[in-house]
Amino acid sequence: IRTDGGAVFSRLYQPDYYKTRDEKFKNMRDRRESLHCSFAPRTNRRESSISSRDSIGSGSQVSLQSAKTDVVNVSSRLYDPDYVRKRNARLHRMRQEREMRECTFTPTINANANANATPRKK
Repeated sequence: IRTDGGAVFSRLYQPDYYKTRDEKFKNMRDRRESLHCSFAPRTNRRESSISSRDSIGSGSQVSLQSAKTDVVNVSSRLYDPDYVRKRNARLHRMRQEREMRECTFTPTINANANANATPRKK
């Protein structure tokens, strides 16, 4: 194989040569694979508009700001004594309710038993 040394060198070592070559091979491979695929999904146009609306560029400042406030709210709640007291009271109440659900015994009391009882004499 006869090659011109300068042309080969300049072609191989030009910027992004390997990157563009790999992209070409990838595109060719994808085209070959897509010819064998019989499945073509049908997507809604509305979904694509939703995904474009949720992209990083749109409203990222708002989401970033809300993320910061969420962190602030979480840390203030964790170390707020009032919040801790309320949380502990709620957990205690839930624990008691769970214990009461486990209790199955309920005594049957006659309604007439109190009326028939004789009062005690002192």
